[in-house]
Amino acid sequence: MHENGAQKVVVISGGAGYVGSAIARRLEQDGFIVAALYRTEEPQSGHPYRCDLRDPAQVASTLDSIERDLGPLYASIHAAGSLPVPKPLHQLDTDTLRGQFEADVYPGFSFLSECARRLMGHGAGVLVGITTAGVVAEKN
Repeated sequence: MHENGAQKVVVISGGAGYVGSAIARRLEQDGFIVAALYRTEEPQSGHPYRCDLRDPAQVASTLDSIERDLGPLYASIHAAGSLPVPKPLHQLDTDTLRGQFEADVYPGFSFLSECARRLMGHGAGVLVGITTAGVVAEKN
C-alpha cells in the first residue's frame, strides 16, 4: 500500500527478461501492481500481457487493457531489448545498425512515448528506460 492506501500500477516491458523479471518481483514485494509485458515467453511475475512493442497500435491497445483491468498507470519501465552484436565502428554496416534500431530503439520509443502520454494525462507518474546491452571491447 502507498500513501493514500491504494496500490499503484507499474507496467514493465521485457517482463520475462532477466532485468525486467527482477524488477517485477521487487515491485510486487513492495506492494505495487505489476503488468509485465512480453512478446514470446510469459513472465513468472506480475500480470502478463502479450505485446509486440514494434507495433504502436498494439502498444496502445495493450496499455488500454492494463488500465481497464488494473487501474491507471503510475509508472512505466522499459526493460525490453535484444543484445546487440558488438562490432567496432569501422566494421559496422548500415543494415546491421538499422536492424538494431528496428529491434530496440523504435519499439522502446513506441512504448515510452505512449506511456508518457498516459502519465501526462494522469498529471503525474514515473518513466524509466533501461538498457542491458553488454559492451565488448575488441583490440584492432
